[in-house]
Amino acid sequence: MDKKELVKFLRDYNHWRRGAEIPMPSPKELGIALDAAISIIEEVEEKTVNKILDNYEK
Repeated sequence: MDKKELVKFLRDYNHWRRGAEIPMPSPKELGIALDAAISIIEEVEEKTVNKILDNYEK
C-alpha cells in the first residue's frame, strides 16, 4: 500500500462509516491501514501533528 492508497482507503472507510452506499471495507485491510497510519504519525514531529489536530478539534 502506498500513500495514495492509504489515504483513499481511510477516506472511503470514513465515508462508509458515515453511511455512504459503498461496500463495507475489510476489517483486515482496516487494521493494516490503521497500523500504517499510526506508524506514520509516530514518525512525524509532535509539534506538526498537534498543529494539524488542532484544526479538527474546533
